[in-house]
Amino acid sequence: MQAALQQAKQTADQLRLLNDELDRRVDAQTEALQEALSELEERTLQQDRLLAEVIAQRDVIRNLSVPVLPVGTDLLAIPFVGTIDQEPLATIQQQALTAVEQRRARWLILDVTGVPFIDTGVAGGLIQLVQSVRLLGADVVLVGVHPEVAQTMVSLGIELPVTHVYSDLAGAMEDLHHRTNHSRQNNRR
Repeated sequence: MQAALQQAKQTADQLRLLNDELDRRVDAQTEALQEALSELEERTLQQDRLLAEVIAQRDVIRNLSVPVLPVGTDLLAIPFVGTIDQEPLATIQQQALTAVEQRRARWLILDVTGVPFIDTGVAGGLIQLVQSVRLLGADVVLVGVHPEVAQTMVSLGIELPVTHVYSDLAGAMEDLHHRTNHSRQNNRR
C-alpha cells in the first residue's frame, strides 16, 4: 500500500511538473503570439499611414497633371496631355469650374493638342464642362484638335458646344487678346 502511495505521489509530482512545464509553454506561446499581434498591428498602422500618403500624393499629382493656367487677366487655359478617362475628367471639371469662378474668367481655353483621341465618354465630360463654364458666364475655346481626333468626333456624332475653335494656342491667344482689348475699348465709350 505504501508503495502504491509512493507511486501515486511520484505520478502526482510528475503530473505537477508536466503541468508546470505546459503552463510555461502556454505562457511563452501566448507572449509570442501577443508580440506577433502587436507587430502586426504596428505594421497595419504603418501601411495605413503609407496608403494615406500615397493617396494624398496621387491627388497632388493628378491636380498638377492638368493645371488650370491663368494666361491673362480674364483668360485661363487647360493643357490636356495624354489619354483622358473619367476619373481625371472629374478632377479637371472641378478645377476648371473653381478657377473660372475664383478668377472671374471670361474665357477658358481647352488645349487638346496633347490628346491622342477623344471617345464618347470624354466628349460627354467635356460637353458638361463647357455647359457648366457657360453657366458661370465664361466662354470656352477649343484648341489643337488633331485630324484623327476630329474625324473620330465627327464619326461618333460628337459636337462640343464651343463657339471658337483654333488650330493652335498662339492663334487663340492672339484672337482672344484682340477681342478682350476691343471689348474694353467699346466699354470705355
